[in-house]
Amino acid sequence: MELKIYNVQKLIILFYIVIPLIFFTVPLFFVYETGEFKVHFYSTFLATLDGVLTILIGHLLLGILIYYLFKATNFEIKIYRKNILNDIASIICFVLLMFSHGIVTMLAGSLLFIIFANSRIYNLTYFFLLMLGFLNLLIHGERVLFVFALLAWSLRYISKISIGKLIILGIVGLFGLVYILQPLKYGEMPFSNFTNPLEGLSYLLQHVFPIYYTAFLSNTIDFSTTSLLVEFVPFGKSLSGELGIVERLAIEGLPANIISEGGRLGSNSAMYFSYIGATILFLMFFVVKSNMCILRSQMLINSYLIYFIIQGPYFIRRSFASFTIDLIIITFWVILISFILMIVKNKKRKLRKNEYIYKCYK
Repeated sequence: MELKIYNVQKLIILFYIVIPLIFFTVPLFFVYETGEFKVHFYSTFLATLDGVLTILIGHLLLGILIYYLFKATNFEIKIYRKNILNDIASIICFVLLMFSHGIVTMLAGSLLFIIFANSRIYNLTYFFLLMLGFLNLLIHGERVLFVFALLAWSLRYISKISIGKLIILGIVGLFGLVYILQPLKYGEMPFSNFTNPLEGLSYLLQHVFPIYYTAFLSNTIDFSTTSLLVEFVPFGKSLSGELGIVERLAIEGLPANIISEGGRLGSNSAMYFSYIGATILFLMFFVVKSNMCILRSQMLINSYLIYFIIQGPYFIRRSFASFTIDLIIITFWVILISFILMIVKNKKRKLRKNEYIYKCYK
């Protein structure tokens, strides 16, 4: 069976070092020019030089840690399998992600990463998944599944191009998300919300300001150690009774009427950019690295790498704690699948052995 190897080193550098550097250098420029960086999202936040530097350096150090997390793997995704059953399973998981919530979504999403990472999915299947993702965008107003399928499909191509071309492709992707997918999300025609370049720039800022706002706000709130710990433990908030970070950020940063309508800010890794938070971040890395070292499974390495590639565009807007929860669930899936494959393999070995004995005596 032919082995396919995809080296994703450049993609890891792009998503976890280059993009955060560019994104969080922009407010640094404004701070040097005007003394502050003003972000408005329902309310106004004035970021100072210390705050901007903390967010920038924190994300860069976190990105470098992620890079070194995979250095021993040579950033290689190695895939042998090509089986139509895996394609069918990917479609089932994708549909579950479209219509389910809670634990089902977590399990189906984690399993889908494993399938994409360890099976050579047919192009026709990827095209079908893209259509489902686009349909999900129109029905539920969610872009993530479309982006998910697009990145998984294009991995074989984008893993081969230079970092410079990847940066250009990333800029094109950003404009596609903001000016094409975002209007479609609300049932509007692309480019219909503005008539001149200044309105176009304003429209772009409307979609990046919430990311800045959440990052700066996250870094100013004094979260308890327990709150930070339960964020990366599956069902940790439910078991501990702690108010989730997302809820706490909403209370601190959004008007009451927006919260009552279901509006939320999300989470950001900036909530860990403190002495206690940094210690908990290292604990998360220890958990993830230990899984890789103890299991020594190519299936797990493939799954982790594909996860970080597909989730790469969301690194600046999602906390590493949410990444860690997903990685823990992926690890459980890999252990379960490996156990099942081992049982099947042993049964086949026994059957061949029995057939050999039978032929010898015959």
